[in-house]
Amino acid sequence: MLAIFLDPGNSHASQRFADVLVALEAVLGPLEHLPGLVPRFDAQYATADDLARLLRRGIHFVGRNDRSTTASIWARELGADAVWHELNLVQWVCDLGDGPVSAARPEVVCRRLLVRATGARQRAGYTAIVTNLPEDALPAWALEPFYEARQTIEGWLSEATDALQLKGLWSRAFCGLEAFLLYAALTSNLLNWWERRALLPGSGVPHLGLRQLIGRVITVPARVLRRTDQRLVLLLSAAHP
Repeated sequence: MLAIFLDPGNSHASQRFADVLVALEAVLGPLEHLPGLVPRFDAQYATADDLARLLRRGIHFVGRNDRSTTASIWARELGADAVWHELNLVQWVCDLGDGPVSAARPEVVCRRLLVRATGARQRAGYTAIVTNLPEDALPAWALEPFYEARQTIEGWLSEATDALQLKGLWSRAFCGLEAFLLYAALTSNLLNWWERRALLPGSGVPHLGLRQLIGRVITVPARVLRRTDQRLVLLLSAAHP
């Protein structure tokens, strides 16, 4: 989860979906061997190739696409026999059954749901949900709340990282993140202790936060290479003292 949420952001999320699966499997093992695991994600960051990969491997998922174009196209294709299930006073969901995730990729087929919500000035908006969970496993009325629970998980992770004032990390690998967060927490605690104990007065250190410490002391422009024996080599810039 940390490798997914706390990505360093050096490339667009749609280009890192495969990295997410690798990070998860480094900790959990093959995802298809965990029948109770259901990844939930924003589908605009997962391409049709990513969805095809999940379908091919038999990994259950639920993704929501907030881009109105896809959902609006599905809404225009609705027939008169469409059945809407009320979720609450402002939301309804319609199960469209199996179909292509987009007109450009008709071979990528999964279960599609359309969510209609009444927003400001009573205007209706639509979002699309794609999944490979069958209706008997998760009915249409339960899919939207199941996906929305993802926001709670993100909130917990956000609160944890806000405590350390971290917005991005330097690794997508679980082991790298684990080590970095451990040292970040220890350093943050030490800086807070210095400030509260008023140690080293006049040095400026008690007023140095974790982000400033990283920017002034730790951040060093360099290139990291992996040798054939799997050892890492750090190449510093020519201007480095």
